Amino acid sequence: MYFVPLYKGSLSVLRRLYQGSPTEFRPLYQGSPSVLRPLYKGSPTVLRHFYQRSPMELRPLHQGSPIVIRPLYQRSPIVLRHLYHGSPIVHRPLYKVSPIVLRPLYQGSPIVIRPLYQRSPIVIRPLYQRSPIVLRPLYQGSPIIHRPLYQVSPNVLRPIYKGSPSVLRPIYQGSPTVFCPLYQGSPIVLRPLYQVFPNVMRPLYKGSPSVLRPIYQGSPTVFRPLYQRSRLYSVPSTRDPRLYSIPSTRDPDCTPSPLPGIPDCTPSLLPGIPD
Repeated sequence: MYFVPLYKGSLSVLRRLYQGSPTEFRPLYQGSPSVLRPLYKGSPTVLRHFYQRSPMELRPLHQGSPIVIRPLYQRSPIVLRHLYHGSPIVHRPLYKVSPIVLRPLYQGSPIVIRPLYQRSPIVIRPLYQRSPIVLRPLYQGSPIIHRPLYQVSPNVLRPIYKGSPSVLRPIYQGSPTVFCPLYQGSPIVLRPLYQVFPNVMRPLYKGSPSVLRPIYQGSPTVFRPLYQRSRLYSVPSTRDPRLYSIPSTRDPDCTPSPLPGIPDCTPSLLPGIPD
């Protein structure tokens, strides 16, 4: 995984090596620490991820000033404190213009990830107990709100198990989760990885607005993840007339699905998005 924030004339590169190597980055497995070592102008940066009741200590060095990021898991919110051009910036990584705000609140509170990019995307892969989720947020000025993992539930984006209804229950001050894929030139594919079944969230192709609204308490299902070996589809909302469902008939001109056996797609109203 390459994490390339744009600094003032320098790049931060997190290099992913595997276990047993002289590692600069180790992906998180159960009980294993993740060591992220980007290099900032000759100063080694050690970012240490500790799993399972341990605090995550991220200490990158940038232009002589230490950046201390201490997300505390298990009942503690993540606190991101970056020093940028001599001033402390809270909840902002070091991009050129736009900040990214990561506010994971555990024990029943939602995780809010709001990436606002200028030019470079960031791949955020928070690895939780047994279920990593890969968030590929959009950029070009359009925010996306994710509410991935709570502590008790496996994921707020839950794959469907054998005919169960799709249950997406991120709670954010009484508001639903809104996925707004507005990716310039190509659609955003959010693929949270689960232990058994993948949950593939695709933008609506060829003429439909790329707005995926997961269901919440008492709302009609607008977007549903995959059933076991069935198609991805949505149900028309009775509360929002602007949203409509994906037709179940197969469109011969539709964009091919990234997964085998899922031919469905519908046109999108977004200009400038190729098939």
